[in-house]
Amino acid sequence: MMESIIIGDKNLIDGELTTKALDHLGIVAGVCKEIKLVEEIDRIIGVDVRQKVTCGEAVMSMVLNALGFVDRPLYLSPEFMSTKPVEMLIRKGLCAEDFNDDVLGRALDKVYSHGPETIFMSVSASAYEKYKNGFFRFFHSDTTTISVEGEYEHEEGDLDERSIEITYGHSKQGRSDLKQFIISSVMCGGAPAFIKALSGNTSDKNHFREIAKQYGAQLKEKWGEDNIWVWDSAGYSKKNIKEISPCYKWIIRVPETLSEAKRVTEETKKEGMKKTSLNGYYISTTYEVYGDIKQKWVVVFSDEAFKREKKTLEKNIKKENSDVKKELWHFSNRGFHSKEDGLKELDKIEKRWKYHKIKCTDVITKAKKMNNKRGKPKNGESLQTLYYMTIG
Repeated sequence: MMESIIIGDKNLIDGELTTKALDHLGIVAGVCKEIKLVEEIDRIIGVDVRQKVTCGEAVMSMVLNALGFVDRPLYLSPEFMSTKPVEMLIRKGLCAEDFNDDVLGRALDKVYSHGPETIFMSVSASAYEKYKNGFFRFFHSDTTTISVEGEYEHEEGDLDERSIEITYGHSKQGRSDLKQFIISSVMCGGAPAFIKALSGNTSDKNHFREIAKQYGAQLKEKWGEDNIWVWDSAGYSKKNIKEISPCYKWIIRVPETLSEAKRVTEETKKEGMKKTSLNGYYISTTYEVYGDIKQKWVVVFSDEAFKREKKTLEKNIKKENSDVKKELWHFSNRGFHSKEDGLKELDKIEKRWKYHKIKCTDVITKAKKMNNKRGKPKNGESLQTLYYMTIG
């Protein structure tokens, strides 16, 4: 453990030393100061001269707390800060007791009222100005779901009524049995440019468009005019591209469920594609109009991906073939009271198959006892005619 020794005047006179654990928080505090975290927050929210701790300093203390790998409520913050060199980390003249839950709570209220998204974008842009030495042209927008335990029921007059709703929705974690909320983020060159919490049932298709409309201008102002938005296929719709195309450049994966996409991929053959500088990759370009917007579509073919897909396909076909044989054996031993009933049941079975189709069907009739018992029927005994299907 790395420690910092703080020597006060009184302690120096008394010949005593007081130690505070700095750990890794010196690095965290240094980064906060380099990106002007406190200054940016105080610039947006303002500084109340009556307060000893500004909102920016309160937020910085919470950052230190969060990155101190502890999980404590606000009222225990002074206890955490009491073991740290507060004056060295934040500012001279401050002590652990200054960061009580009242101070932190008021700071959070002010952050909420001024818009945490706007504040985050300003701080992120400040960090970008400090460290911009990479490729920051693309805005990668995506969402992730966070599943939670508990009911989270909102009652009338609840203070959280105005905020997001923790509710059921499409879970990317596969936990549809749990309520959730969503985190939306925009990354630029590996750096977070934007972040926002959303209700658990928010649709990606609509949300991506709203982010671009509501915050796109601010992001362009802070990160550059020539940036390009990158979305997954959830953002590709006629309404989305109509509204964002006049203002922004974009790259979106076209959903393969669209008939236009199916047509283009079926018409594109590897022999006519252009080999790229990446080994085993080929591309083909075409121009399409969708949503009244002319677009350049790029079809990409990968030799390695093709081999993997082929292997997986053959495995799936083999497995389904085994299941089909078993199912048809059982079906061929079932008798039906009419040919139509048998064909109808066979049609239901065939619809469950993905890789197999029935070419021909022969119908065989057999006379059976009414009670389905074995043995030779007696003279004059009533018989029933059953229809059996043999599959070719």
